[in-house]
Amino acid sequence: MNSTYRVVHFIPDPFSGARVPVGALVKSPGSTGIGVAKLRVALGKLVGSAREIAVIDQVVSSLFAAQDLSALPASTGPQAVLGPLLSIPKSVHDPVRWVEDFILTRQEPVARKRNERLNRQGAGLRFFSTYGVRKHVKEKFAPKDFWPRIPAALTQNLQPVSHWTEGANEILLMEPIVFADRGLERVQREVFARFSAYSQILSQVDLKATLLVYLVQGGDASQRRDVISGFRSLDRAATIDLEVESERQAFIEKVRTTSIAGQPTLPQSN
Repeated sequence: MNSTYRVVHFIPDPFSGARVPVGALVKSPGSTGIGVAKLRVALGKLVGSAREIAVIDQVVSSLFAAQDLSALPASTGPQAVLGPLLSIPKSVHDPVRWVEDFILTRQEPVARKRNERLNRQGAGLRFFSTYGVRKHVKEKFAPKDFWPRIPAALTQNLQPVSHWTEGANEILLMEPIVFADRGLERVQREVFARFSAYSQILSQVDLKATLLVYLVQGGDASQRRDVISGFRSLDRAATIDLEVESERQAFIEKVRTTSIAGQPTLPQSN
């Protein structure tokens, strides 16, 4: 069994979307305790104020009270969140040192934009870029432009969709949910209403489209469960939790294979 770890992120401003990696919890097979990996970068290079540095010091100190990788100690406070559970190569003899040397040191400082609200569409595109499928994703699906065969009376009330991927016989329509968004509940209602309208139209026409709501990493487990539950009743739609590795990988592969299937095949030369 591999050792596992979860990076601990500090959130300087919940409305900016910024995350600063400040440490990690590490679990080794056979060990009864939890290891703590520390950041080796001066905090002054990552955050701007003495108050934030003091809060981060408190966060890191509290990590030693962790019982497992499922949650942070209560003493950590509300400005710290756990990243996804990830594996460490079996050949590594010192998991904590490996995380410090190869994971935390590779994290780039997060540029905080205090006056710039996190953009949902931008967050989604950054995810696609990070996982190498940005070229397979288009922006702003407008039904009147891409479904000209459908009567305008049916599509005139459909709102544009943030991202989409065109395949040979189907289309993926995708909306991101960002937990740093100040208007999270409002965005949920808007996405639900938007996809509900698409679902109704798709039940009346001969088109194959998949409606996908994907949860960008962030928020706590309770928030993510609430959002997933809220979209469960949406017909013809699926909700994808990007913090679940199997769901994330399946989503990336779905985008890639759908796009490739829709690309024209060049004729073979004799």
